[in-house]
Amino acid sequence: MARRAIFILLVVFASLTVTSQNTHRRGAKRTAVAAQTTAAVAYANDTIADADVIGAKVRVDDFRKATVSRVESVMLTNLTKTDTILGLEVDIDYRTEDGRQLNRRTVTLRATVPPGETRFVSFNSFDRQQLFYYRGTPPAKPTARTTPFDVTITPLRLIIAK
Repeated sequence: MARRAIFILLVVFASLTVTSQNTHRRGAKRTAVAAQTTAAVAYANDTIADADVIGAKVRVDDFRKATVSRVESVMLTNLTKTDTILGLEVDIDYRTEDGRQLNRRTVTLRATVPPGETRFVSFNSFDRQQLFYYRGTPPAKPTARTTPFDVTITPLRLIIAK
């Protein structure tokens, strides 16, 4: 009888230990993986905030936004011979043709652009009611309710692979 009680206690103790270890290991493993991922993001990239340096490394052009579109797009060109661009944070100033400001915002353009190449990058539009169109992208059906606008895009931060 004593052997049976000891055996049952050993089985219960062993199962509690295994369950406890598995739960702890899983949590520790996830935490370690998350820490490694964060470290990789923090140290694998380089951020440049000098406007002159950014201008020599990247070109943003061919802005598009049609009246019926809920997205805007640009072409992002990597002007370097060695750096891979991972993203570009830009300030976009939207103005009517008479100079009245419609909106101003900061957008991060996320794209992997190898040296010397160009990528088409789309992002959500500020114009959710579809009332405006970029002057370089004429509307399919011009109406009294649609208004043309112009943009000024100013690069703020360039993210490159280190």
